[in-house]
Amino acid sequence: MPELPEVETVRTELQRHITGKTIGEIDLRRTSIRIPIPDLSGLHGKEISRIERRAKYLLIHFSKFKDSLVIHLGMSGKILLGIGMERKKHDHVVFHFTDGSEMSFNDARRFGIVTLKSQAKSLFEHLGPEPFSDEFDATYLFNKLKTRKSPIKPAIMDQTLVVGVGNIYASEALFRTKLSPKTPANKIPSAKLTELIKNIRTVLQDSITAGGSTLRDYRRANGRIGKFQHSFDVYGKVGKLCPVCKSKIQQITQAGRSTFFCPKCQK
Repeated sequence: MPELPEVETVRTELQRHITGKTIGEIDLRRTSIRIPIPDLSGLHGKEISRIERRAKYLLIHFSKFKDSLVIHLGMSGKILLGIGMERKKHDHVVFHFTDGSEMSFNDARRFGIVTLKSQAKSLFEHLGPEPFSDEFDATYLFNKLKTRKSPIKPAIMDQTLVVGVGNIYASEALFRTKLSPKTPANKIPSAKLTELIKNIRTVLQDSITAGGSTLRDYRRANGRIGKFQHSFDVYGKVGKLCPVCKSKIQQITQAGRSTFFCPKCQK
């Protein structure tokens, strides 16, 4: 599933390529994917002003129009840009711009979302702060975790605590912090939480710089794959040697997700 760096990479490319374009026609090839797609005819003739990301949601804003288009990539969603693109089997919505270019939302597994913000306010109500925001600091994290006895790895993946720290980046950030994923969340001192926040931000930014991580379906809006998977220290490397101490990377399951860690570096 695309995580925050992948979605941010798509946002940056959309900001570069479709800002200022005006929507002409919208080809709605399916009326429902994860949730029903509402009537999008109100977007006809609207000029795109900017692209925003909130958690893993893309918000496309328009000039002189109060509503916004919301897109979530789900498990396998892709946004593709081009001119005269050949229609693919899983192109569910195609936006035709007045300059002749197109933007299509393609999603083979149909877990993605295409909707309007006015129709989907509940999607945003429970979300915690962004990991790069000033709100997400050691004081905030300490107060949120001081009563949590659950392990730190699933805790920092809780989207009500902080958004965008998915499975890959949680494992990588904990390794950089030399913190065991099994450590009870309420047993971590404030100084260590400060270090963890720094490493969460660093690993996310490193991935954004590399265009995200491509493991299965993820493609950037220009069709290219991300490259951060070549920089993983522990994720997906069970049985391989730790890049620091040469111990073998181990794998456990936490909250139904695979966790990868070094048993020596992350005691």
